[in-house]
Amino acid sequence: MARVDFDFSGSLELARELWQLAVALPSMERHRSGASAAAADDWLGPHGDEFRRRAGNETEAFSQAEKRLRSAANSWAEAWARATDEQNRRDHADAVAAEHASRGAGEKFFDLFVGDDSAHVVGLSPAPVAIPVGPGFVPTG
Repeated sequence: MARVDFDFSGSLELARELWQLAVALPSMERHRSGASAAAADDWLGPHGDEFRRRAGNETEAFSQAEKRLRSAANSWAEAWARATDEQNRRDHADAVAAEHASRGAGEKFFDLFVGDDSAHVVGLSPAPVAIPVGPGFVPTG
């Protein structure tokens, strides 16, 4: 069976980088907020009012961006788990097919009467993998 076309290591690296960016956002927001407050003190007139209004909305924008980055990181980890489970399922099916193909004519004839036990010989299908979690997104098991 074909391999799953998925960048397994790249997806978890992307999840880690998205998480790190989310962690960095509050510090960036505090720095920007401080600089905005200093600029707003001396900026008068309608443009100053507009600047203060927009700067006041940035805290929520940074907070939402942080949540979206963490969500995207978790989505990549979930995609990694789904792709890994599918690859494990395919690998198991290939092993069962190889076991069946390795049997001689006599054993195949016997299998017609008692059933093919290739899956039993190979073993159980692998259990689903755990979804890696941030900040490390390290696969377990």
